[in-house]
Amino acid sequence: MGLSLAKLIFTVLAIIGIWTIFRLIQRKALGRRPQTPAERGAEAARRTTRARASGATRARASGETDSNDLDLVRCPDCGAFVPQGTPCACQKRPS
Repeated sequence: MGLSLAKLIFTVLAIIGIWTIFRLIQRKALGRRPQTPAERGAEAARRTTRARASGATRARASGETDSNDLDLVRCPDCGAFVPQGTPCACQKRPS
């Protein structure tokens, strides 16, 4: 019943094996695979791109405009760009 090197190594290997098995079971239950930080960042970028693209598609389909989707025209008097259909500030000023 003495403590020997073989028993100590066996105990450590058994603990590591059981811990690894539980970790694999947990990953399988969560439905994820292990990822590096770079892979997580790339996946987040893909999700963001898809969300923005679907939002822009829905906005076009419903006729809504995003603040980034304004059509600008050049003022013939001063050359400033203003949203289409709005008067330029130079036309509002008294001459």
